[in-house]
Amino acid sequence: MNHNVLLSELAHKKIMHWVNKSNDEISGFGMVKYDVAKKQFYITDAFLIEQTVTSGSTDIDDKGYAKLLFQTARHDGECLFWWHSHVKMNVFWSSTDMDTIKKLGRNGWIIASVFNQKDEIRSCTAYQASSALNGGAMELIVHDELDTYIEQ
Repeated sequence: MNHNVLLSELAHKKIMHWVNKSNDEISGFGMVKYDVAKKQFYITDAFLIEQTVTSGSTDIDDKGYAKLLFQTARHDGECLFWWHSHVKMNVFWSSTDMDTIKKLGRNGWIIASVFNQKDEIRSCTAYQASSALNGGAMELIVHDELDTYIEQ
């Protein structure tokens, strides 16, 4: 899979502002447009919503998430980008991160990125697909370490 992620300058600046201002993990969502010809997920904007944060986790407020989905329904693209930070730690997928990715991707697809204060980014996509290997049942496929770029 040769897909990549392109963050708009706006989305990247907003995310890095929030990441660098917090001593705790923080997370949010964003708008995605997919370019079939380029095999590229383009992140046009990012949003921060109500959440409870600690040095090792974020807990998204369900009402805040529902409100964001309502507010972005008429935006260009889809609100299918989940981002979060690992503050000063390396960028990796914790078991909690993978559980969140699986939960968000179980009804279609999601793009996820983890950022840190060292300006490192790791991105993946997760989507539902049927597999002949398990009798045609739907399963979640995760493609990790997608090349991620920032729009200049």
